[in-house]
Amino acid sequence: MFLHKHNRETYANMVRLFQTEQRVAAVQPTGTGKSYLIMQLIEDNVDKRFAVCSPSTYIFEQMKSLAEGNNISLEKNDFLTYTKLTQTEAFSEYDYLILDEMHRCGASCWSIGVQRLIDSNPNAKVFGTSARSMLCAILVLS
Repeated sequence: MFLHKHNRETYANMVRLFQTEQRVAAVQPTGTGKSYLIMQLIEDNVDKRFAVCSPSTYIFEQMKSLAEGNNISLEKNDFLTYTKLTQTEAFSEYDYLILDEMHRCGASCWSIGVQRLIDSNPNAKVFGTSARSMLCAILVLS
């Protein structure tokens, strides 16, 4: 998959951080390609199971279109809205938990489901993306 220079640098840092850390975040402005980082992570880990979480199904449709346009298989991925997480009691086992727009995970209505997903997958690596401040990233992923 083609990543622009700024995302190649971010992605290299992600991969490096995941060697020693379970939780990594990318905080970048809107429109800079955070979905590309997610798709690259999926493409580079085709043998792993991903839970891709976001506030809306519209975001999933954009991601699926991006994956299709780049021949990235999504067969080992589940797409779960934050609302769906609040309604789910038991989760599959995942290798990676993707929290797109992670600043929204702190909302009282969604945080319980997100925490339950994380607790159900204690060995999963967590990757969060946001266009919001690093403070949000630290609060959500700490």
